[in-house]
Amino acid sequence: MLQGLASRQTQTQILDAHDKTSDLVITPSELRAAFDRIVLENVRPGAIGLASLYVLFTGAHLVLLAEPARSIMASLALFSAVLLFVFWLLLRRRAVPVGWTHPAVTGMAGIVLVNSAVHLYLTNTPRDKAI
Repeated sequence: MLQGLASRQTQTQILDAHDKTSDLVITPSELRAAFDRIVLENVRPGAIGLASLYVLFTGAHLVLLAEPARSIMASLALFSAVLLFVFWLLLRRRAVPVGWTHPAVTGMAGIVLVNSAVHLYLTNTPRDKAI
């Protein structure tokens, strides 16, 4: 009997909470602004994270790849790391306007894509094509 009463009270609390939150309406423009803020908050950590990764890739390319891919990929990975590090430094001094966050992230993704495409072209081995 007490368990049934407790479960009915819990159900009532859940329904009351649902009724209070169902009045909240988020417009598409508010939702888009919220997503833009989330992306904006993660541009800096993403830039330094990718820069660090490409520093590691530089060393790995020097150790693991054969010429001519070794020198080209190590240089490209180092250039990418420097570019992303400079971008991170710029973001520390100036905030990216919310409208520029997606182009900034697209540029970072472009750096990753170029590195991957050049690596696939130079190595041309089937095991390296499974990205």
